[in-house]
Amino acid sequence: MDSKSLDDRGLNTFYKRLKAAQSWRNCSDEELALHLGIRAGSLSTGRARGSAMSLLNGVKAARYLGVSIWWLVLWEGEPDENIPSWPLGRVSPEQWRSVSDDQRAMVQKLAEVLVESKPGNNPPR
Repeated sequence: MDSKSLDDRGLNTFYKRLKAAQSWRNCSDEELALHLGIRAGSLSTGRARGSAMSLLNGVKAARYLGVSIWWLVLWEGEPDENIPSWPLGRVSPEQWRSVSDDQRAMVQKLAEVLVESKPGNNPPR
């Protein structure tokens, strides 16, 4: 992802990048707050006011969400080279989350079969 595509997606503030990272990792405010040892309302309040998160909590959040601290706090570099691009094309993450767990498991199994059937792509089990 280059910085222009990030700007196009509206990730030009700390809390917008934090929310995006939470979405990528399917992490609620409550879960992140629990990990940081703060109230979930503190995240909402900080987001609404645009107030700063402590450096320690910023580092903890970046580590927990698996994103670069430099990207999260300073908007430098890439969020994380290990964050895959969204693989489902026209199906949005919100639409995907509305699908049942059983249906997601079926899609996951189909993807595994397709990957394993490709020559040279037999991952160890």
